[in-house]
Amino acid sequence: MSKGSVTIVGTGIKAVSQITLEAARYIEQADLVLYLVADPLSAEWICQTNSNAASLQKHYKEGRPRLASYQAMVDEVMQAATSGAKVCVAFYGHPGIFVYPSHEIIRRAKEDGIAAQMLAGISADACLFADLGLDPARYGCASFEATDFLIHERIFDSRSALILWQVGVIGDLTFKGGGYNNSTNIAALITRLKLHYPLDHPVIIYEAAQYPICDPRIEHAQLDGLISHKLTAISTLYIRPTGRAVASRTVLKQLGMESRDGSPNI
Repeated sequence: MSKGSVTIVGTGIKAVSQITLEAARYIEQADLVLYLVADPLSAEWICQTNSNAASLQKHYKEGRPRLASYQAMVDEVMQAATSGAKVCVAFYGHPGIFVYPSHEIIRRAKEDGIAAQMLAGISADACLFADLGLDPARYGCASFEATDFLIHERIFDSRSALILWQVGVIGDLTFKGGGYNNSTNIAALITRLKLHYPLDHPVIIYEAAQYPICDPRIEHAQLDGLISHKLTAISTLYIRPTGRAVASRTVLKQLGMESRDGSPNI
C-alpha cells in the first residue's frame, strides 16, 4: 500500500476570512480533511469545500487532560495517512503556534517516511499586534504561555513588552467546556509580576475577534485589579514596557554607531 501525505494548515482566528488561498487549495484537494476550529462558520466552510471532512473536537472530554486529547488527534491523523490518504489537517490560528498535535504529527510522519508539511497561517499574535497598534521591534517583546511562565520562572526584561498567552487557564491542564475559574492561580501570577512592575501598572486583556462583524476584546486594567476581570481560555495578557532601555555606549562604539558628539546614530 502506498503511503499518504499530511499537510497541516491554519484557518486563522477570524472565521473564514483569514484562511489563505494556499490553505483553501489544500483543503479542497485533500482525500480527507480533519479539522479543529473554534467557530461553527469555519467548520461549515471546510465541510462545504471538501465533503470528506471530520472534526477532531470529539477527542476533547470534560476533565480529560488536554495532552491525552491531543495524542488521540495525532493517532487519528496518522492512521489516515498510513492508509494512503492525502490528508489535510486544519487548525484554527497558525497551525504551529500553541498547537501541540501539529508538531507531533509532523514528527511522527517523518519518522514513518510519510511526506508532511506545515503551511503558515494568521496567528493570534498577528491579530494582537494589529488590533493594539503595536510594533514588537520598537521596544522588544517577550512571549510566554502563562503556565510555563510561572512554573519555569522565565526571565524577561520589563523594559520590553510582555505577552502571556492562555492566562485564563493557568495551572489547569484539563479540558473544561464550561469555562475555567482560576482566581487562586491568577493571584499567583500577580505575585510573580509585582516583583517587576508596580501594582498600578497598566495591562491589557486581549481576545481577538472570532467573526468579521465583531470587535476584539481590548480591556484595560491595572495589575492589582486583574483578578476581578473575567479571563477565559482565549484571554491574552499584554503588559506594557516599564520604560525605554538605554543603549550601551560601549557597544555602540564597537559597532561604529556612535556619532562624533558621542550620541548614538539610531
